[in-house]
Amino acid sequence: MSISDRNIVLCGFMGAGKSEVGRLLADELSRQLVDTDALIEEEAGLTISEIFRRYGEKHFRQLERCQLVMLKGKRQLVVASGGGTLADPANLADLRADGVIFYLKAEFAKLMERVGKGGTRPLISGAGSEQVLRRLLEERERIYCQADFVVDTSHLRPGEVSGMVIKLFSDLT
Repeated sequence: MSISDRNIVLCGFMGAGKSEVGRLLADELSRQLVDTDALIEEEAGLTISEIFRRYGEKHFRQLERCQLVMLKGKRQLVVASGGGTLADPANLADLRADGVIFYLKAEFAKLMERVGKGGTRPLISGAGSEQVLRRLLEERERIYCQADFVVDTSHLRPGEVSGMVIKLFSDLT
């Protein structure tokens, strides 16, 4: 598979900009965007918060895994993965097999500013959300760092992040 056929995979913590940057990349590169969280919501007919509340995180992770299995072998996509997607080594392996992975990283203060008290984000809503967010970020950082590239989104607009990803991806060809 040539590098230009590979998927562009965005990973990172909630609030890093994966969905918005993914939309910009898909438009700019004339590729299909696959936002795994949006697909799960569409297929389940429920928001992620509702899935967590009704069925739990384990069920959500099973739905997420199914989405990634269906993507295997597909080319020239922009994939915006959920914040916890790469915690499953099988997900990481599948995404890496067909794509180049970009970790959209942001400083903790920026993430807090972007996600606030959690809102519709089931893992951090409610009391103590800042501590939960910090703990989750620490747990996931080592996983995210397995990406092919790291792009710090802390002080960049989504269009600037998209431009950086395109440049890094283009330099591979």
